Amino acid sequence: MRTTRKSAKVKRARRKSEKIELSSGNVFADLGFEDSDYRFLKAKVEGKIAQLIEEKGWTQAQTATRMALDQP
Repeated sequence: MRTTRKSAKVKRARRKSEKIELSSGNVFADLGFEDSDYRFLKAKVEGKIAQLIEEKGWTQAQTATRMALDQP
């Protein structure tokens, strides 16, 4: 038990010294990528495709057939 309490105190002390920077809403811009808008849009499209595939319950093979792609 004593170790847990000690590590909690250490974590609390570290948090006070950390700086927090607000996000622009685009993690790629925040990280300094030149093509941040493209990367952000691509990530959003990929996320939406994955969401639709999950909602339909398709397997990788079914998805590949419907999208005319090779199965990964």
